Amino acid sequence: ATWAADGTWGYRTPIYMLNRIIRLQAVLEIAGQRIDAALNTIATEQDKLRTAVYQNRLALDYLLASEGGVCGKFNLSNCCLQINAVGKVVADLTAEMRKVIYVKPQQWTGIMDENGFLGGLFRNWKQALLMGCLVVGGLMMLPCLLPLIKSIVQNAMESVMQNNQTVKSMMIMKEIGDQISMLETMDKKNPMETTKIEKDRLIKIKQNIKQIVQKEMGD
Repeated sequence: ATWAADGTWGYRTPIYMLNRIIRLQAVLEIAGQRIDAALNTIATEQDKLRTAVYQNRLALDYLLASEGGVCGKFNLSNCCLQINAVGKVVADLTAEMRKVIYVKPQQWTGIMDENGFLGGLFRNWKQALLMGCLVVGGLMMLPCLLPLIKSIVQNAMESVMQNNQTVKSMMIMKEIGDQISMLETMDKKNPMETTKIEKDRLIKIKQNIKQIVQKEMGD
């Protein structure tokens, strides 16, 4: 959860929004139930009214049969009575709406209940025995697995440390090689006044360092 923009526990928090969504869901469910009941009532009354109108028309036609019925009595050319049966259509629509707005009641169950997290594992003694054997087998294998896991982790750590040490050594050797190259360049441009023995010694040192660097870089 987060605080509101003004620093208070306000309307922008996820908990508040969740409560508002739950409330909106309840309101829509109640409104849908009311609309469903109202439409079904109207459809039922419309069917009753349709039946009553047909009965009255049938009675009038019977009474005025000698004069040609209602159409003949009033000299009407288009007096056929037709009222569509919309009650079934409305009933089908409200049934679909009822499915949409239906929210299954939430039932809280314990962990060992029939529908709980572990309730289905102990429905009979066979499943309980199987779970017991699996637990005992896991506990018996645990002492054998712990040294293996420890060895794998230790080897991985040693490998990482060795790789880091190798990288550091290579970086140091590369730095030494760069410094030797720089010294050789400076020596060519501005030769130092040294004796032959000192020059031979410096050359020997440079050659040894180069060999070490080449060996480390090659490895």
